[in-house]
Amino acid sequence: MTAVIILIVVVIILSGISSGAEAAIISINPAEVETMTQNKKYGSKAVSIVTNNLSRSVTTILILNNIVNIVGSIMVGRMVMDLYGDAMLSIITTALTFGIIIFAEIIPKSLATKYAWTASLIFAPWIVAITAILYPIIWPIEKMLLLFGKGERKVGTEAQIRSMVRLGRKEGYIEQDEGQLIHRAFNLNDAKAKDLMTKREDLVAFKASETSGESSTKMIDNTHSRFPIYGEDLDDITGIVLETEVLAACTKNNYSEKLSDFARPALFVDDDTAADDLLILFRNERSHMAIVQEKGKFTIGIVTLEDVLEELVGEIEDERDPKG
Repeated sequence: MTAVIILIVVVIILSGISSGAEAAIISINPAEVETMTQNKKYGSKAVSIVTNNLSRSVTTILILNNIVNIVGSIMVGRMVMDLYGDAMLSIITTALTFGIIIFAEIIPKSLATKYAWTASLIFAPWIVAITAILYPIIWPIEKMLLLFGKGERKVGTEAQIRSMVRLGRKEGYIEQDEGQLIHRAFNLNDAKAKDLMTKREDLVAFKASETSGESSTKMIDNTHSRFPIYGEDLDDITGIVLETEVLAACTKNNYSEKLSDFARPALFVDDDTAADDLLILFRNERSHMAIVQEKGKFTIGIVTLEDVLEELVGEIEDERDPKG
């Protein structure tokens, strides 16, 4: 009887290992695989190989699991027949079936799902090795599966990342402000320059021919630090002036200098330019303001770096903004 019990225990253990390995590699998600790979965890390379070839890995485990269950059941049955005859066969077979269901399926899969990170690191190297050994059997099965077509599983989509952020916030791994920032970052490409800009009728601009003395009072009364300057009209923007440079000239009694003398090159963007593209453009051009034009000819407003950043972090106010 001892030999029968040992054989049953061996079958259940081997079957349980196979079931746990299957649950672990299915449960581990690509983000976790990427994290463990970057952290250079032992076994992470094998996990990456296994998850990148998930269908093949599952096939390997299922072949191994079924070999263990079928061959093990046959061996147990034959041993019982030899020792006790037909009388004990049904009892032992029933016990083995329940043992496999509980101890080789339910418990291992539940534990492996719960501890998928650790379990996958343990099982993955063995799966890679067994896959290589069983490849002559796996190869024709894979070719047969191709007859049913290839399924597409998209990983890392915007919707999935948003869902992960919401789950992270719910579980307490991501702070509320961090979650909002991530969601707003995805919304950047939906906002256009025309949605963020200060409209033409609200622009504070100066003629390029005005002097520093003529414009200084209006600049001081305004909360902006940069102003567009123009020639004939607002469709003829010739540059950008900084308030600090104009007022600095006034402090030196240089009231007669024209604003054109302080002009910096103006940055022009199309009204449909996405906010994320604006952010990159401002960084590359080392600029804080852009003139928004329609069809590349007509000025319809201005957009600033602050306008784009407010899409990410919310309203930004400084000491000069009026209190609401």
